Amino acid sequence: MKKLKVLFISSWYPSKEHPTLGNFVQKHAEAIHPFVELEVLYISSSSNESIEHCIINGVSTTIVYYNKVKTKLPLFSSLMKYKKAMEAFHKGIDYLAKQRHFSNFDLVHCNVSFPAGYFALDLKRRYKTPFVLTEHWTAFSKANNSYKGFSYLTKKAIQQTVKEASLLLPVSESLKTDMAELGLTQKTKIIPNVVDCDLFKPIEKTENKRIKILHVSTMDEKQKNASGLLNTIQKIAEYRNDFVLKIVSDDNYEQTKSLIKKLNLSDVVTLENTKTTLEIVKEFQSADFFVLFSNYETFSVVLAESWCCGIPAVYANCGGLTAIKNKKLGIQIKKRDQQALEQAIVNLLDNHKKYNSKSIREFAISHFSKQKIGEEILSSYNQVLLT
Repeated sequence: MKKLKVLFISSWYPSKEHPTLGNFVQKHAEAIHPFVELEVLYISSSSNESIEHCIINGVSTTIVYYNKVKTKLPLFSSLMKYKKAMEAFHKGIDYLAKQRHFSNFDLVHCNVSFPAGYFALDLKRRYKTPFVLTEHWTAFSKANNSYKGFSYLTKKAIQQTVKEASLLLPVSESLKTDMAELGLTQKTKIIPNVVDCDLFKPIEKTENKRIKILHVSTMDEKQKNASGLLNTIQKIAEYRNDFVLKIVSDDNYEQTKSLIKKLNLSDVVTLENTKTTLEIVKEFQSADFFVLFSNYETFSVVLAESWCCGIPAVYANCGGLTAIKNKKLGIQIKKRDQQALEQAIVNLLDNHKKYNSKSIREFAISHFSKQKIGEEILSSYNQVLLT
């Protein structure tokens, strides 16, 4: 049976300008590429114009870099950005047709509605090519509330993209609900993010001298509630000295470092900056349990990664995977409840060894593996093309 030809586009994707931006979108591409004939096309503003093609983890990827718009006049700037982005996108389409012999594709898979939705709509109107839309954006989260502050034109573009998508694929039930409350409704199927279960896996480990709690995030105060987490750790440190909190953060490093110093937690909290994926895997594998105290999440890849590594977690119920209440996976608490966070952390300090690592991992594989998600995405393509 001939494979479907799919063009995969996104508002976020790793590039030389932003190496980690949208890496969870890239994992969706890696999940579906064994099932279809796939080409990824991404555009990014840059200081130099170029077209680069490479194979990344088996996925054929083309990135078009175009000159940044330098004017700061609001309306004119927006129009110029749109014009340059659309020109860059069509350069990419021409490149795929001439250099990759890839055209007349069956379907477009658009990821993150703005601004990539412009390109999906353009292709639908020019060639009648249907598109599905995967959405990850925390801007639609009720707790974030960023969407309401978007300009009229941005909102209209997002609304039109959702309306004309053949299928909306939010990464969680909570994101679907939040989008619906904003009037962003369409035929919907939930498809979670991917975790590389072959990479994120348990290993036999030596016992830590002190119990290792792990937290991986941007440490953004608004979303991740950094101060709430550290204030709770300070309180526990007043009566326990058998643990250490390891924080890995690729943002807000200096602010977090200052807060740790202010709370006199230097002997209890270890802070490290951006790490490679392999380094992050080792952090999970050596941890005794994971902690997440966010105010909102649309998915929470790090929580899925902890479960893939077979370690339990303490997590605030704030959307995405945190809505899962399963005592075999750890302890779910209410968001912003520092007293509950303290009790849950102390509970796992005493009982983390009682959790079944194999059972936790089996849950993760059945929900987030590349094979599982690839099959779910393919099913959504067939649903669109066969109806």
